[in-house]
Amino acid sequence: MNIRENARGLQLSGVYNQTGGHVQGTQLTGVVNTAHSAKALQLAGVTNVVSQEFTGVQLAGIVNVAGKTDGLQLAGLGNTSRGSSQVTQISGVFNRSNQANNQIGGLVNVAKKVRGIQLAGLINIADTSDYPIALLNFVKSGEKSFSLSTDEILNTLLTFRSGGRVLYGILGLGYHLQTPSLLAFEGGLGAHLMDTPAFRLNLEVASLTLTDFKNREYYRYALRLLPTFKLQDRWEIFAGPSLNQVHFKNENGPDLHGLQLWEKVTSRQTYGLYLGLTGGVQFKL
Repeated sequence: MNIRENARGLQLSGVYNQTGGHVQGTQLTGVVNTAHSAKALQLAGVTNVVSQEFTGVQLAGIVNVAGKTDGLQLAGLGNTSRGSSQVTQISGVFNRSNQANNQIGGLVNVAKKVRGIQLAGLINIADTSDYPIALLNFVKSGEKSFSLSTDEILNTLLTFRSGGRVLYGILGLGYHLQTPSLLAFEGGLGAHLMDTPAFRLNLEVASLTLTDFKNREYYRYALRLLPTFKLQDRWEIFAGPSLNQVHFKNENGPDLHGLQLWEKVTSRQTYGLYLGLTGGVQFKL
């Protein structure tokens, strides 16, 4: 269906809706919806495209594209909006916007300013984003750091922390000091609960795996409270308690350390809950 001027009401087609002017109402098609501007609900099997201002909801099987957007974009692959947008973007792979209220992407989010949550499976990129949730967060107004740390069972990790004013991602790599063949991989999420010129208090949730890539595996899920002292502009030291839940095969896991709260041993697996300790030094980039 091709309409050169404005359209009001319902546009319905099996393949293609095109409106050269403003759409107010609903566009529903099996493949592509296009409009110059719209205050509408757009549903397309493949793509919705609005070249200028859009207010409403865009639902597409693949991609949504719009100018200045006030509303919701939901797509199987990706969403793109331009201008000073008040948009929430949800997609299976990527979201891109100049400004956004929230972004939820399966892989990557990109924006200049995010007012709310920026949640991605791997990477968030923004000039300003206080609440990024991903393994890697490159926020211009935020911070990035490397730390070297160890814990109560001598897992020694080099960890990259990156995020915004409040939330940050955790990505670590290391090994078990007493068993160097066991490599350690850690990912998680942290929050700055308190931040002063000389001291900060961080809360972290992290998942760690020890493995030799053969038959030895150890899994730990930790909640950590980390008092952190600022030595200089870039250097910090931290140490604090952790609550840990672990499970591993009986024949190949490290012993439980720290203050053991609970343990269950089956014929093949050991499960445990214990209090531990983590400490290290950190350098802010």
